[in-house]
Amino acid sequence: ELGGHSLLAVQMLVRVREQLQREVGLKVLFEQPVLADFCATLQEKNGESDHALDELTKSLEALKRLSAEEIDNLIA
Repeated sequence: ELGGHSLLAVQMLVRVREQLQREVGLKVLFEQPVLADFCATLQEKNGESDHALDELTKSLEALKRLSAEEIDNLIA
């Protein structure tokens, strides 16, 4: 059974796919659990820093500042 963190990870990767038009495996996220490292890995794989990735980074930083209760409300 998937736990809350795994479900959030999958939801985040779906958004990455929608925003960046590219597939990112769950393994990449778990290998790079720090947000800045994950974004840097995406940039390396892309070969450049693009606007969509910068926007995604801003969105993920905002998500990181939410409390557990606020996150629960968002995914409910």
